[in-house]
Amino acid sequence: MCLIPPIIYNKSYNPFKRVLSSRGLVFIGKLSYSIYLFHYVAIKFLEYFTIKNPAAYIVVNVMLSTALSMASYFYLEVPIMKLRKKFGSTVKTETSNVQLAKEVLV
Repeated sequence: MCLIPPIIYNKSYNPFKRVLSSRGLVFIGKLSYSIYLFHYVAIKFLEYFTIKNPAAYIVVNVMLSTALSMASYFYLEVPIMKLRKKFGSTVKTETSNVQLAKEVLV
């Protein structure tokens, strides 16, 4: 947590910020909670099929976890976010949280 404010607000960290803001890493960040939820499901599923080769087990586990996470993101999370935007939300937006963080840091 101590590293995040300097990266966001200090111009000398701009290349690092650009890397962290890349489309691939942002997408992985959006999937991260789903990956966390579904990796256990993938592990249990693969235990049932008992893949003997450890390298194949890891590759299949990562692929299955990612596929389940992407399905969850596109078919559950995105439609729910659209409903939230359509019907309103009492949750503060990201911009207001950023504004609050700037006020605290200044």
